[in-house]
Amino acid sequence: MANILFNAAHQSPGPIAIAFSPDGQVLYTGGGDCVARVWKLSEGNDAEAAAIIDADEPLWSIAAIDQAWITASADSSVRLYNGSDNQLQSLILSGNAIPIRSIAADPTEQRVAIGSDELDVKVLDLKDPTKIQTLVGHKNGVRKVTWHPSSSYLTTSGQDGRIIVWDMSPENPVLVKSIEGIIPFQDPESSGFFNDCSACWHPSGKYFFSASKTHEIVVVSRDTWTKSSSFPSADEISSDITALAVSPNGLYLASASKDGILIWSIQIKRVLFRHQIDSQSHVNQLIFSPTQNLLVWGDTEGNLYRWIDPIPPTQPPPHVDKSTKSARREKTPVMGDMEEDLGEDVDEDWIIDDMAGAGGVTIEGSKEKERSYAREIVAVAKAQSAFQPGSTPMKDRKGYLAYNRLGVVEVTDQDSHQIINVEFHDRSTYPSYHFTDYNRFNMASIGDRGIAYARPSEKSEPSQVLYKPYATWGSSTEWSITLPAGEDVIAIAAGGVTTRRSYKNRSSEEIDSDGAGTVVIATSTSYLRFFTGSGIQIYVWAMGGDIVSLVAGNEWVFVVYREGGTSLDGCQNLRYSLISLDRFEVVQDGQLPLPKNKTLKWIGISEEGAPSMYDSNGVLFVLDRFRRPKQARWVPILDTNTLSRRAGKDESYWPIGLSGKMFMCLILKGRTEHPSFPRPLVQELELRIPLLQTEQPQIVASEEKLIREKILLSWTRDALGPLLESSELATRELEMDKDLIKLLQAAIKDRQLQRANDIVRLLNHINSLDTAAKLAEYYHLAALQDKINSWKKWREENEDPLEEMEERRTWSRGVLPIPPSHEMVAHLLGNTASSGRPQEFKPASMFPKRSLVGAIPSYAQNVFARKSDQSSLFGKHADTNDGPSLDIDASQNYDEGYANAESSMPEYDAASSPPEGKRKRDAEDDNNNASYKKPRTGASRPDSTVPSSNPGMPQQRKAMVAVPSNAKPNPFARTLAPNHSIVKSNTFFEKVDAAEAAAPSKRGAEKRQTKQTTLFGLPGIAPADKKAKAIKRSKAAETDVDSQPGPQTASVDAEGVEETQLTETPTDETQVVGQSIEETQDAGVMDEEPIEWPESPAGEPTSP
Repeated sequence: MANILFNAAHQSPGPIAIAFSPDGQVLYTGGGDCVARVWKLSEGNDAEAAAIIDADEPLWSIAAIDQAWITASADSSVRLYNGSDNQLQSLILSGNAIPIRSIAADPTEQRVAIGSDELDVKVLDLKDPTKIQTLVGHKNGVRKVTWHPSSSYLTTSGQDGRIIVWDMSPENPVLVKSIEGIIPFQDPESSGFFNDCSACWHPSGKYFFSASKTHEIVVVSRDTWTKSSSFPSADEISSDITALAVSPNGLYLASASKDGILIWSIQIKRVLFRHQIDSQSHVNQLIFSPTQNLLVWGDTEGNLYRWIDPIPPTQPPPHVDKSTKSARREKTPVMGDMEEDLGEDVDEDWIIDDMAGAGGVTIEGSKEKERSYAREIVAVAKAQSAFQPGSTPMKDRKGYLAYNRLGVVEVTDQDSHQIINVEFHDRSTYPSYHFTDYNRFNMASIGDRGIAYARPSEKSEPSQVLYKPYATWGSSTEWSITLPAGEDVIAIAAGGVTTRRSYKNRSSEEIDSDGAGTVVIATSTSYLRFFTGSGIQIYVWAMGGDIVSLVAGNEWVFVVYREGGTSLDGCQNLRYSLISLDRFEVVQDGQLPLPKNKTLKWIGISEEGAPSMYDSNGVLFVLDRFRRPKQARWVPILDTNTLSRRAGKDESYWPIGLSGKMFMCLILKGRTEHPSFPRPLVQELELRIPLLQTEQPQIVASEEKLIREKILLSWTRDALGPLLESSELATRELEMDKDLIKLLQAAIKDRQLQRANDIVRLLNHINSLDTAAKLAEYYHLAALQDKINSWKKWREENEDPLEEMEERRTWSRGVLPIPPSHEMVAHLLGNTASSGRPQEFKPASMFPKRSLVGAIPSYAQNVFARKSDQSSLFGKHADTNDGPSLDIDASQNYDEGYANAESSMPEYDAASSPPEGKRKRDAEDDNNNASYKKPRTGASRPDSTVPSSNPGMPQQRKAMVAVPSNAKPNPFARTLAPNHSIVKSNTFFEKVDAAEAAAPSKRGAEKRQTKQTTLFGLPGIAPADKKAKAIKRSKAAETDVDSQPGPQTASVDAEGVEETQLTETPTDETQVVGQSIEETQDAGVMDEEPIEWPESPAGEPTSP
């Protein structure tokens, strides 16, 4: 059972003021009875307290220093008493009939801060009370004042619901930060006015605690002056927190509410000990003894309570013992194994410096310690917490949820609900609107297609997302979704819809999918969740690090995250990823260029789609070459510290967006960090790259403009995709060339010829080189003129826009997928027992590979061929034609280079030619439909089959070579059996399977295997056992060819050299057809150099 001592210290109702002497031996109290009492704890718990009656009004605050103590009362007087005899030493302040609510002496005991119902805070020098510093910033009276442990900062909590941080180091104090939205607005007549709303500093000075209006204990970091975390008090505290106190060694935090007196472990954020109090009791102040295991509190009825030994002996005591110089803490049940301290890494060795071996402390040495509860330590930089770009904290119950180049989302707190007002900068695009918000959204993102809202979880309510599209062609409009327990939204982004460009038809326009946008949310589990504008969940991405912020455009989402922790040198170690919204691929990724000890203030995407960032040093960066894979780099585009308008002014800039050459921002005066109400006007600042200054500022300005324009031109050029030129791009390039010509003229006048030559190479248009050459000729610089002409000639001969176009087309295709194994493909197709290689899934090549033209087989009679039962297929056709001719398959595409071949080809009526890919049938072919037309290698159509005598089958139309009557037989030619079926195949293994299936005998299979053609349709190498027979046939063929002038097969090698070859038609026509299909497809898209076709043999056939 807790050991509690009770004393009715003050008779009249009213809040009680409590203070300990620095040695912890004396306790001072003051109350509504206008009496100050002195309790000497060394005389025992039952000792009578001394009463000092000097005030005419209630005592609201007491502070104690070495050998003295100070009181503040409602009669506007501040009195200084001697600590030894409790006699009034001096009246520090008096006189204006304004109640004084709070006083606090700084740790150096040289100054005292005074807060009253006045708007100003006064800081008096205790040695010379005439030295008074006045702090102006509150709009209402001040309720509490507290000092930082180092005396460098003063925090004041006002009736207006703001906590203001003042830098007291300079001679004239400076307002550092105004923190809103934590403590509630209170006036002197409200019931919670006497609650302790002070900022309770941790002894390390790295953060302070404050009781929020939502029944939470909020932790505010000194590095960012924002909420870094909060104690999970939902299950412990169900009412207003009325008082807070931090133990002198920083291990424990005490809180008071109607739920009782709770003692928390600061390290693990859990309640360790509890004392239940009367639910009607209203505790207004808590305080730990600086030297004893003692916790004291008082209520508004003037009662004083002392909890003796609130921390058990098995745990480290709450006080600090000054008898040791250095000690090292061992792990204890209170501290646990956790090293997390409210979102930051903490080195607690400073605590052990003042602890005397109690509760897991090992003494390493002893020496007299100086009077200081903190020492300088080396700490890791505080990790920047997640933030929403364009949002501000609440101020006077108003704030901005989103503020960007499209519009603004304002929120007004109405206690039970919020009013959200949406306005657009361009009101002709979308109308403004407002709605009542009962979900209390605190995040928003304005996109091109809609606005997304979100809020984190609160108590039993889960985190929620709401999306309101501007307009849709369908009936449904807004939608919402809740996140599972334990997962909160930390940032949200509303994006547009990616347009599609056709690669099949380059001249086609982009098409919009008519969608309602895209929503991307970042959660506390490091997930990126992607939604369509209609609420469809389309992707989930685990980033693997702490997400800091994100923003979305029409094409991608720009995500900033931390891959690991911060470093000892003050770096945040933030990385970024640019993720496409259509394919969910990483377009760019890398490190953010944040300097040491600087933080990220804003991120955004420009109208051109360029990611941009703004740091706490006032420098704006853009990501250049962001459309080129693995080529992105950060470029400083504006340093606001060097702006001429900032000379002699104390102002800062709050980013809104980036558009072309302008940086849109809000200008904030003084040390203000966020825009307030009424809404300030949006200003535009011209971008200016921070170049080094020289003795010629005009030249530097021209160079800066040149670099900036080159960056913007590259964005425009890269955005064209496969297109190369546009009227806008040409105009801007011409303007840039005009500026370059001016720089060229200045360099020529100064006789800086090397500089002039470098400028010439920066010109965009070739026609601009003529102007540069005329300029060199005008100044009689023949050498420079020659160099310009040489550079022009080189560009005309070597620049290939087609290569550049193809390179840009590959940028948007992404990385080709890794082809799976054959076993995996068989498994996916449900054919686990399939044999042979399956069809490949990788896309076909956009351009064909260079290869040899397929050889045309000879159709002369082969005397060595086995005679067929049917008559020769070429007999009738040879009698009807006057001479040999070459009928080319129309499935091949011809260009201008085929003009040479047309002279030797049969003429046809171009006006009646069929569409592309088909050939009009000649009348002669119709008359001779029964004749067999032998397909030449590389010219067969994909649907080729064995020709028959049916004249109604158009797929039988093949290229035909007329054979003269006096042609000698070809010893290598073979004829097909009339009933031989040809099976269409796409792959090599399927061809083999089809050939084996159709084989009548083992001998036929062996023949097909030996007659397999190569990749280019040429005959394969004969087997070893038939080498002699192959040589004999070859010699016979050479003898026949040399002795007879018959038609021969023509082919063209890779160098375009015309050759004459004799080829043998393979027995397995399946292979020939498969090769013909592939070669025909290659020929259909080939756009190579012109091919010179061999001339047909001339002369009339001779009679025998």
